[in-house]
Amino acid sequence: MLDFINSRIIGSVLPIFLIGSGIFFILYMKGLPLIRPRAVIAPFLRKEINKGGISPRSALWLALGGVLGVGNIVGVSASIWFGGAGAVFWMCVSAMLAAILKYAETLLALSRRRKGQASTTSGYIKDALTERKHPKLGAALGVIFAILCLINSLSLGCVIQVNAMVGVCESILGIKRLITGTLCAALMIAVSSGGLKRISSATGKIVPFMSILFCLMSFAALALRAERIPNALASIFKSAFKFDKNGILGGVGGFFISQSVKSGVMRGLISNEAGAGTSPMAHSTSSTDSPAEQGFLGILEVFIDTVFLCTLTAIVILVSYPEVEHFGDNSVMMTVGAYSAALGGAAEALMCLLVMLFGLATVFCQCFYGKACLSYLTKSKRAEVILTLIYGAAALASSQTPPGKVWGIADLSIGIMTLINISILILERKRIRKETFAYFNKER
Repeated sequence: MLDFINSRIIGSVLPIFLIGSGIFFILYMKGLPLIRPRAVIAPFLRKEINKGGISPRSALWLALGGVLGVGNIVGVSASIWFGGAGAVFWMCVSAMLAAILKYAETLLALSRRRKGQASTTSGYIKDALTERKHPKLGAALGVIFAILCLINSLSLGCVIQVNAMVGVCESILGIKRLITGTLCAALMIAVSSGGLKRISSATGKIVPFMSILFCLMSFAALALRAERIPNALASIFKSAFKFDKNGILGGVGGFFISQSVKSGVMRGLISNEAGAGTSPMAHSTSSTDSPAEQGFLGILEVFIDTVFLCTLTAIVILVSYPEVEHFGDNSVMMTVGAYSAALGGAAEALMCLLVMLFGLATVFCQCFYGKACLSYLTKSKRAEVILTLIYGAAALASSQTPPGKVWGIADLSIGIMTLINISILILERKRIRKETFAYFNKER
């Protein structure tokens, strides 16, 4: 039943809803802010002034921690395996459409946050509907979203991440699963128990480091196989515009089913989770006074996560594809094999380190999301302590058993979350456009 709902209902509706909503917002806001790339990148490059709390850039690192999971390293190989090389092209096109949704939800979260408090997606869902004289519906959807986000953070954000990490460490380094699982659980409890400051401090160190290391490895692999790059790029465009199973239909389908290998059935949410309503909770911790500028960092989040890092991974895989194609749907070994084919055996250990870093960053951030949702449901501090221990226990347990039905549960929860959240974004479209136009009119 769960598989049927994910594949036949949510899996069919969600991709169309995401892309359609992205196109709608681009047209509705006359291309802003995507047509102003300098304005988008300016908040990232600007020297930050200490206003106390979490800086805008730290909030970006926190949000990136939530989406740069192990799927970013291994998910692209599944995209190529299922959708052909053309999936890479459609991955980038779709990401740009998704970026406007990330901007819209980030802006909305900051524009609706109360003074001195971070915003929750459940909060702005409730407020938006209450303003329209539907308080009961707003309260109900806010609670439903919070519960689903809790489930998602525990399943996709903890169980699946830890299981992937222990699997890679066992396969490549021969480390026993219990040892890696215990380490993951201990680190998760130690970091998350320190609250937002400790979590953002951890992601602020891990995310830039692992991203730079991953880029250096990718550039080195491509430099050693530079003669194969033109053919790899040609295969992307050639496959993207062929009307066969590996062409436009296959490419788009491959993109939707494999961005982060979220499930074997629906796999409809892209790796950056644009529109899902998760990262606005991270961005809303920012000390910025400008919702639009933090929204620009949301756009950069999508660019870094999908357009840049995923594309780099894809090209590395394609230049070594003849050597790794035999791995088939074993996404982990296909990606690891592509890097080791170019860089040698030492790349396997480095890839293992990267999987651990990517996975831990996601676990830390998703635990924050879980606590934020729990805080919306209940103000009990004891409940937060219990939730932290539950995350630790789940991390330890998932190291010993395969995720199984957890994939389906994660897909269902995040699928419904996305449908609810995007519906609210459309409902709040005038507020989002007004804030956007006000910012750019002020900049003139």
